[in-house]
Amino acid sequence: MKISTSKLNTYSDCPRKYWYSYELFIPTPKSEAFWFGGAVHSGLEAYYKKKDGFQGFKDALLQSSGREKPAEGINLEKLEEQGKKIFEIYPKQAVYFQPILIEHRFTVDLVNPETKEELPAVLTGKIDLVTVDGYIVDHKTASKELSDDYQTNNLQVNGYAYAYWKIFGQLPKGVIFNQIIKGNSRREPVIKATNPIKPTIGDLCFFFQECKSAIDAIVRKETRDYPNPNFMTCQFCQYKNICSFKHKKVR
Repeated sequence: MKISTSKLNTYSDCPRKYWYSYELFIPTPKSEAFWFGGAVHSGLEAYYKKKDGFQGFKDALLQSSGREKPAEGINLEKLEEQGKKIFEIYPKQAVYFQPILIEHRFTVDLVNPETKEELPAVLTGKIDLVTVDGYIVDHKTASKELSDDYQTNNLQVNGYAYAYWKIFGQLPKGVIFNQIIKGNSRREPVIKATNPIKPTIGDLCFFFQECKSAIDAIVRKETRDYPNPNFMTCQFCQYKNICSFKHKKVR
């Protein structure tokens, strides 16, 4: 079995949402925020590979092939203008991270760092950037700064730190969110890196336990019949129009 931080976050939102997405594979159009953020990631990948960042962004934004599609009604011309501003400002405003790995895909075994218990699954994913001095950098595109709660209670942070630990045999010096805060007609984009979050071995063990709980439930095929929705999860769920458990607290 393969597990990822995206799958874990989906399962944490609601097991039935996981069932729709990763077991039934029901496709859904990607929201404007998702589509734009993915294009910015592509542009930053090009930038850190010494290529034209805006062109990388534009190619990804306007792609017409592939499994993922943007939702109807998205104004791609508007998003292209926003991206152009970001990549004009980025070299002047952003911290430059000296990369050793860029958009690095990984597959690592799941082993408890302390007890050495192994799970019948592997962790897969992609780290945006690893610096030569031992930091993990995750690019985040949003309309406002990330909250402190998001930064400190995050499966993705611990998942990336776990992958780094497996790849390099030690903890990263920290995980940095490289925030790309979108502008609008009245405000220019802002590029701001957070202070490093420093995961511990205890955090990695906690992440292992989160993986174990989710994998056990998935193996027992509990995702379909044991939903755990709440109002916020349901409100933004892409499957809310077909889910009979919408807004119903089951457990």
